[in-house]
Amino acid sequence: MIRSAVTPDRVPCSTPDRHSVVALTIAVTNDGDRTVELPLLRVWIPNDRIAKPATLTTDPGTIAAAPGPATPWATCTSGDGVVFAQPLPPADGIGAHQTVELRLDGIVVNTVPGAVAIQLRLPDGSTTDLTVHKEIGAARAEHR
Repeated sequence: MIRSAVTPDRVPCSTPDRHSVVALTIAVTNDGDRTVELPLLRVWIPNDRIAKPATLTTDPGTIAAAPGPATPWATCTSGDGVVFAQPLPPADGIGAHQTVELRLDGIVVNTVPGAVAIQLRLPDGSTTDLTVHKEIGAARAEHR
């Protein structure tokens, strides 16, 4: 069984005079007793040029992706809000009772509060929505 989570699940909105730049960590865990073959993960960050409640950013080109410190996976971004991750050989998925972490840095949160569904897509076509809440005045972001 695969489960996933995003942290933090609450981020501050940007304001007209300050950008809120955040990092998110997406964790995908195999709770089973056998390796789950997972040759590719796809993460979609909702975005639009116009700030909306259901989008996270108006500038997906700022998003950088990297594997977590104990995750031997390769990552890349498309520049349009899609992040791809795949295991490095000889691995072909997530081992039993193991977790893969993907760190998404440099996300400039838009100015409109709301709930955003970040979509995690597995190779079999199944998807999971990971919700992040954009809030006015939330703490713990880098302001620029």
